[in-house]
Order: sequence, then structure tokens, then C-alpha cells
Amino acid sequence: MTKPNLVYVFCDQFRRQAIGYMKQDPVITPHLDRFAEESVVFNQAVSNYPVCSPYRGILMTGMYPHKNNIFTNCTSVSAKQGCYLHDDQVCVSDILAQNGYEMGYIGKWHLDAPKAEQNAYTEGARGDGYIWDAYTPPGKGRHGFNFWYSYGCYDWHMKPHYWINDAKIEERKDVQEWSVKHETQVAIDYINNQDKPFALFVSFNPPHTDFDMFPQEYLDYYEGKEADDLLVRPNVKLNEEAIKHVKNYFASITGIDENFGKLMQAIEDKGIKDNTIVIFTSDHGEMMGSQGRMHKNIWYEEAVSVPFLVRYPSQFKHQDVEAQLSTIDIFPTLLGAVGLESQIPKACVGHNFAPNMRMQDYIDGPEYSIYFVEDKESEGYGRGIRDNRYTFILSSAQGQQECILYDRQTDPYQMKNVAQEQKGVTAHYLKVLKDALKAIDDPFEIHIEM
Repeated sequence: MTKPNLVYVFCDQFRRQAIGYMKQDPVITPHLDRFAEESVVFNQAVSNYPVCSPYRGILMTGMYPHKNNIFTNCTSVSAKQGCYLHDDQVCVSDILAQNGYEMGYIGKWHLDAPKAEQNAYTEGARGDGYIWDAYTPPGKGRHGFNFWYSYGCYDWHMKPHYWINDAKIEERKDVQEWSVKHETQVAIDYINNQDKPFALFVSFNPPHTDFDMFPQEYLDYYEGKEADDLLVRPNVKLNEEAIKHVKNYFASITGIDENFGKLMQAIEDKGIKDNTIVIFTSDHGEMMGSQGRMHKNIWYEEAVSVPFLVRYPSQFKHQDVEAQLSTIDIFPTLLGAVGLESQIPKACVGHNFAPNMRMQDYIDGPEYSIYFVEDKESEGYGRGIRDNRYTFILSSAQGQQECILYDRQTDPYQMKNVAQEQKGVTAHYLKVLKDALKAIDDPFEIHIEM
């Protein structure tokens, strides 16, 4: 049997609630809705660490941040502590390439160490003095990708830039077009030129900030709508940013949907739909006014929840699944889906969901997902556990640790911390967290007792 193709499309800051199929946000996504109706839909999918680089590090290595070096966003500051994807790490792309796949990467990479000596050719230092963008030279640092149309971290979505294949750093290509539209066409051209099994990763930066950088034509879909009409979650506390940006956020998502539809049409036109695994997902979500907050890197559902839709017509039937899939499970699941489960590294601690999708049986899936989170408002950080009912967080701030517990069955919008009311449940999850962190060798120290 011919190896299946793999197309892995992931956006940045696209929350799971923002797909019409989920019947939560009033967002217009007809192509993704149709795709979901043909896919395995993971209704509980979450990001283990809802930040750009840490997500990508877990995706590529199948290891948690304390094992893969990528413990925060890759910048010139964190690079001094070794925070970047090292050349000797074994990535899922390395294994696919070693097994005969043509490998393509398009879009945002954000896994390399930015260097001051590259500033003349990259974005250079931002206002905070940090360097975010980086050039990835051909070689081991690309981890098996032989088609390269990428950049480090550059958020000017209407005028993106790229380094293409063997381009030297001074041969950067600048484009005057929305990055999503441009990258979709590059992906379509790539697929049309393939005559052997391929694995293509497409990393759209939108709907990441800046929220107003997208073709304004997509605002027409939300004409006459105000923030109150769009931010309908009961936990929303309208703030100035949410009022200003929610229409832009949803309009950008509608634009992503349109381009994703074009990509799916190209796969169908080429006649490879049945033997092509397509995944649509995101690195993390966006708060957009929920809990009165914006952006990511917090334990609330709007920040950690991501879409995870898997279509493989010849093997997977449409199903809505409540299993606890998280970022750590993607590496083994990708290898399992293409028939390479025997090559999943021992260091890769996630669950391979491919057999579950084939059998439509998830009884052996993970009981919970582990969170790595920060709360910049309190200058805190922590670890957490999420299962199908509870979210438990142990937050550390200024030397103090606090237990936070949400019962999402009775409180789906996480509006009440019941850690003190339900001390027995809190104590149980504190022990579960201790055992989970011990199992993965996480050095995070727990001082609190219940």
C-alpha cells in the first residue's frame, strides 16, 4: 500500500471555540465546518503549554519543555539559556524524512536562537530590545525538511518575509500579500508538484496579533455586529482591547477558513484525498475578553483549548471524541497514523491515538493532560492537570503556592474557584499532579500540603 500523505496545518492563537462547528463563538467558518463533518473531532484537545515556541518544541520533539530545552518563547534573551531547538534533537520530521517522505515546511518556525549579527537581514530588535526573528540555514537545523519556505518570528502579516530552500540570509524574499493567502498558494503549488509520498507542515501566523493585519474584505462577514454580538461567552468582561479587536479576530479566522478551503480543494482536485491525512489545529487559544483578559499563557479554556480535526477518509470515520488529546500526543499520533509506530522514540511520552481513531475506541487514552502555565498578571507560574471534568492548577507566585480548582461540569466557563469548598477533590488532584510530574521527571517543586 502506498504511504499516506500528511498535511499538518496549524495556526497561531486560534482557539477551539472559534470554529462554527463547535457552536460556541458566532464565527463564520463554512469550510472548516464541512471539514469537521468528515473528520475525527477532538472536543477536549488542549495545548500543554499555551505559548508559541513551547508548543512547537513539544510538537517537534514529543517531549515536554524541561526535556527539550524550549521552556519559553525563543528570543535573543532566552537563547542565552539554551532555549531553542538543538540540531541533535530527534524530531518527528527527521523520522518521516528517514522513511522516504518528501518534507515541506511553510510559514512560522520560531524554534531557533535569534542572533544580533543577523539583524541586518531579519526583523532586528523590537521595542523591548529582544530579537525574535531568526534565519534557519540549510542543514541539520531544519530537521529533515527539504522544502523550506519559512521565517523565524515576524508578525507583520500583510508584508511577510521568507527564506526559500537554499537561500542565503541576504536573499530574503519580501512579499506584499497576506501571509495566509500567500502560504496557501505555496502549499497548493507544493502539493501539485509531488509525485511521491509527502509530509507538509503549514504554519499560519494569523490570527496572532497584530489583530488588524488581514484583508479588510473579511470584515464584511460581520457587518453590523458589535462586540456584544460576538463575545457571547458568559465569562466575558469587556475591556478596551476585546471591544477593539474581536471583529478583527473573527474576520481573520474567516479568511483562514477560506484559504483552508482552497487547500482542501487542491487535495481533492489532485485525486489524493482518500490517502492524505489532513490535520487542522493551533498552538494555543486566545482569551479575547474572557475573564477580562487577552491573549494566552493562562490555564483558562479559551487559552488552552485548540481545534484538533483529523481527516483520513480511507481509515478514519467521522466522530466527535471526548478523549484527552494534548500537544504531547501529536508526535506519536502522526507516526502511528502513517504506519511508523515502531519508530516512536522511547523518550516520546505521549499517547498514540492512531489505533483509537481506527477502532473508534478511546478507552485506553490518557486520563488527563498536564499544563505548564504562567500568569503574568500575578507574576506567577505553575503546573496543572485537566481531565474531562476538572481543571486543577498549582500556581506559584512570589514564593507562595495556591491551589485553583474548576469543576467544568457545573462551571464550564471557570467562573468560580472551588478549591477551598471541595478540599477532598483538591487534595486528590494535588496528589495526581505530584505523581504526574514525578513520572515525567519535571523538577517543579510542590511545597503545599492539603
